[in-house]
Amino acid sequence: MSPSTEIKKELYNRVRQEVDEKMGNQGPEIKNLEKTMSRFQKRLWKSVTSTSFEKVIFKTPVVFWGDFHGVRQYQRSLLRWLEMRQDYP
Repeated sequence: MSPSTEIKKELYNRVRQEVDEKMGNQGPEIKNLEKTMSRFQKRLWKSVTSTSFEKVIFKTPVVFWGDFHGVRQYQRSLLRWLEMRQDYP
């Protein structure tokens, strides 16, 4: 595991512990959601190059883009991709 991955995992575990402490006893609905999300996160994720990402995103007629960040930088990234997609041959 790379050093940056180890740091990310450590930060995740710290935040997770803090959230668990603040939430206290959780009901069955929250526990079910947690179980589902844990299974989803165990799937293999891999990095892709921007070139391979562009090839895929520009070939498809419809693109679903999920962005759950409230930071403007992330919102602008979608607009940049859409503008690039229009210019793509």
